[in-house]
Amino acid sequence: MGSFFDLCSMVCLPKLSRLTNLRYLIRISLACKEPKSYVNRFFHKMKKTHKGIAKRFKITGTGKVKFRKPGQRHLRRKRTTKQVRAGNQDQVLAEGMARRVIRALS
Repeated sequence: MGSFFDLCSMVCLPKLSRLTNLRYLIRISLACKEPKSYVNRFFHKMKKTHKGIAKRFKITGTGKVKFRKPGQRHLRRKRTTKQVRAGNQDQVLAEGMARRVIRALS
């Protein structure tokens, strides 16, 4: 069998998500029995949990990322009741940022 790079150049990857394309590359690398370091560069997973992010964010059971609104510690007397109540609720992080947070926590 050819090397990993030869196989990658021969394979025409469909226009799917990046994750699906990486799965194809992993299968190819397993087939040619070459070191997976080339594939691991794309499919990087963090080795340690980012402790600062772990203290500030929580992943719910459905996979959403929740966080506390900043600025709710002191000087709340001048705010309206509506603003104070809104600050008490946890917020859901946007999908794009949530992916980065989940990756840093895994």
